[in-house]
Amino acid sequence: MLNTPQDQAKNLISKSQKILILPSSPPDGDSLGSAIALYLVLKKMGKEATVVCADPVPEVYHFLPSEKVITDTFNANRDFYIAVDLSNAEIGNVTHTVENGKINIVITPKKGDISEK
Repeated sequence: MLNTPQDQAKNLISKSQKILILPSSPPDGDSLGSAIALYLVLKKMGKEATVVCADPVPEVYHFLPSEKVITDTFNANRDFYIAVDLSNAEIGNVTHTVENGKINIVITPKKGDISEK
């Protein structure tokens, strides 16, 4: 069983081929630099990584190496996959709504809690 968040992240990365990286919004230097670093590591691992930032990258961060890998669009071919760790919860219900062009996914546990980790 994978207990630590680090073990869970390693497992998800190892079994995934396509990985989407989302810096914070609005973007700051820490999130952009981290996103670029993760992108470069994933590419060296042979993964298909994409960095999408909802907001334009502020001009002050255009000096960052590989800043051009950050895009403002996401072109999914088919499926968008979201993984939620359910080791501490039993799911009672999953619903969704679409509002203003966005999907809201609600996962309600039958018992237990879903951790923010």
